[in-house]
Amino acid sequence: MARSYIVLLYSTGLRGWDENFEPDLDHPILVESANFFVDLARRVSPRDAQSWAFLEGLDFFRDGRLAMATMWPQGLATVEDPNGQAAGNVIYAPLPMWEGNLQGFTQGNPFLGGGGVFVFDTPNAEESFRFLHWMLQEQEIEWARQSNQFSRRAHFESEEIRNLQPYFAAFLPAYEQTLEQVFVRQSIPEYGAVMWQGTVDFITDVFSGDLSAERAQQRWVDRMRAAFERAGYVN
Repeated sequence: MARSYIVLLYSTGLRGWDENFEPDLDHPILVESANFFVDLARRVSPRDAQSWAFLEGLDFFRDGRLAMATMWPQGLATVEDPNGQAAGNVIYAPLPMWEGNLQGFTQGNPFLGGGGVFVFDTPNAEESFRFLHWMLQEQEIEWARQSNQFSRRAHFESEEIRNLQPYFAAFLPAYEQTLEQVFVRQSIPEYGAVMWQGTVDFITDVFSGDLSAERAQQRWVDRMRAAFERAGYVN
């Protein structure tokens, strides 16, 4: 549930906090988005969706039991499985714009998270960086071919990549457009606790009815401020 809602949250234009570590989650648009999400989940989503595992929604989409799904490159092999019902019948498009969003977005603003590659303070840092440069840039076409991860201009301009799968011709242009407006996680150690887990706690309690959206909102803001104080970001 949180993985679905956090996309909606970022599409409203909320950031979590500003450069002074002041939360922006006290804005009324958070409550508006939460109530919209809960209403949508209760009236439109399959009842089974309330207990789906992370990737189970893609299985439902593949089998023709779900009309729409949020997609990412590594999920393509599931929804385009030739043994499924969806293969060859999928239309790809960026997420729809949230009307009245705070940043002037012209389309949905998905969250790009997940894993990453880091080079820490190590005697091998320089060699590690050279290897990453070779793998991700000098061998960018081969990297995309083997990983199904696309981010560089060459990935979207390459005829070789486009012809690797019959559905890449439809997916890659839509994904390239999606990448024009995305949100990348902030680079602080507390991100997971204050934003990701904060999202989980907020929308879970609103959806279950344990807390009103307004009370859950205030709790989230209070916890975020307390975490920033403990970390020494604010006095």
